[in-house]
Amino acid sequence: MDRFRPLACLLLACLTPASGLAAQEAGVATSGRLRLAAIGGGALPTVKVRLAGATRDAVRLEPSQALEASCAAARGVLAFSVGTSPDVRAAPVRFLVDARSDGEWQSVAELTLVAGGAHGWTDRRVELADVRPLSRQLRFRVESPESVGAYWGGVRFHPVPAAAAEMRPPNVILVSLDTLGASYLGSFGGFAAASGNIDSFLSRAFSFRRAYATYPNTLVSHASILSGQYPSTHGTYGGLRDSRVDAELLSTILRRRGYFNVAFTEDAFVSSDFGFDRDFDWYDDGPERRESSFLGDARHTFGRAAEWLQEYGEDSPFLLFVHTYEVHSPYIVRDVASRRIADSVFDRGQDVQQDLGPDVNVEHLHNAGFRRLSPDHVHRLEALHVGEIDYLDRVFADFLRRFEGLDLARRTLLVVVADHGDEFDPDGKIGHGETLDDVVMHVPMAFYWPGRVRQGSYPSVVSLVDVAPTILDLIGLPGAFAAADGRSLATIVTGEAESLAPRPVFSELQKAAATCLELRLSEDCFVGRFVVHTDTQRFESSMIPSYETARPSNGHGVGGDAPLRDATGFHGLLAAYVTGAPWQARAPWRPQAVRADRPKRPAIDDVTKQRLKDLGYDF
Repeated sequence: MDRFRPLACLLLACLTPASGLAAQEAGVATSGRLRLAAIGGGALPTVKVRLAGATRDAVRLEPSQALEASCAAARGVLAFSVGTSPDVRAAPVRFLVDARSDGEWQSVAELTLVAGGAHGWTDRRVELADVRPLSRQLRFRVESPESVGAYWGGVRFHPVPAAAAEMRPPNVILVSLDTLGASYLGSFGGFAAASGNIDSFLSRAFSFRRAYATYPNTLVSHASILSGQYPSTHGTYGGLRDSRVDAELLSTILRRRGYFNVAFTEDAFVSSDFGFDRDFDWYDDGPERRESSFLGDARHTFGRAAEWLQEYGEDSPFLLFVHTYEVHSPYIVRDVASRRIADSVFDRGQDVQQDLGPDVNVEHLHNAGFRRLSPDHVHRLEALHVGEIDYLDRVFADFLRRFEGLDLARRTLLVVVADHGDEFDPDGKIGHGETLDDVVMHVPMAFYWPGRVRQGSYPSVVSLVDVAPTILDLIGLPGAFAAADGRSLATIVTGEAESLAPRPVFSELQKAAATCLELRLSEDCFVGRFVVHTDTQRFESSMIPSYETARPSNGHGVGGDAPLRDATGFHGLLAAYVTGAPWQARAPWRPQAVRADRPKRPAIDDVTKQRLKDLGYDF
């Protein structure tokens, strides 16, 4: 063993408390992340490494190298991930962890992988017994007959006994149910037979009845959810100004406080290619090989998340982000129960799937006016969408059951949102990304934490930009965002206040390719469309086609549009929104200038490109 020369570098346990001065004074252990620090000679950098659709913070080692780590205690739990580069020759690689005892190294963990191929990451959790005398040192090595790309990722150590769970900062789980519009849930007047479990959860949580997305697509909307910023501030538009998220994210703030950040997603516009993995220790984009018929895979995604909670959730405070495309187009129902729901919605005495294939181009052709679908065809698509909601509803219920069965549930804030919905208008548009209609922009948004968050609902308008500031406030980090457009709703959620000062919320759409083609314009034309929601009115302004409409808002997103007689007040709000002027005193806009040297598009691998095409995006 001594023939493996240790590098002149040391992995130090990063045990800075995660939540405020009180936690620091209490000496609360946090993520236990092992951080690389150079001593004397050169150090190996920690970089983000993506293997088979999953990203880890990792260090690359060759067989001639080794790393030493200083533990925080003689007993504890060691967790890590290992993997090999797919572009090297096939060769066996042994990953070894040794502990020093009585001046000698003794093996405490060992596993063998075959280098080459798309194997991805292998995750391990090892309990280290109290070996005396123990110098609290660990060593990480690899053995292989050839030079290989071997990686140690996400290495962390948690002392045992750890700080009492009650002294730790609370955990956060953020669930995004992509394309699930509020109007399709029974609790919002939709299809109760398909959404019973989600509706039940909303009734036990604190739900916002009038929450609106900032933009009708996945990339831009999730940038707003995770940054607390409107698109005009974070500037991530997906090919318009920038496609990579460059704003400060929730993960950044929590990592600085010692949280271990983990994500299980389904690739495409929430993949690590677009920067969403920044400051996540683990970021899984989902399996690279999927059955072509099933582009969302909620059962796999939520199952992985539940397994992670059970295996690693007690080790340290964490942020867990879970995202699924399950109800996104193309709409293919999963099982007999979902098909039964879809057939009942279609109600034509025939199989709802008859003569319908998973054609991802059908929305674009309809929306551009090239091949308009019949009302019957559009109704079938809607029925299939509802059938997928039924399947997601059961998967979510299973995840919730497994989560609530864990002790950590009482110390965990669970937030459930959607980024946008879909519309099904045979005389207008279908899908999303072409209009700012309420059926697309009105989304569920709920906070759940028994004992801390009350049951109830709130009738005033709120925005997805309020999600991250509210999370931080609820876990004891109010005002942590340097430049958030959203505001904390924590006092409403906890019952400390019954209402907040009313304020408008904004949604926008800048690119609508099918609409532009339908008007015989370039598909890259800017439609320049905005919506302002207040508690009493909804105002919409569009450049292409040119119109302004307004209507009273009754809280459910319905009502006929009519020409606006006096738009002066709304024009002022939109001018402030676009230019970055303070539109209301408590949340001034802080637009970030887009640097000229920033790339217009990120580097996207072939797997992600194909995934986007499968979902119907032309990227």
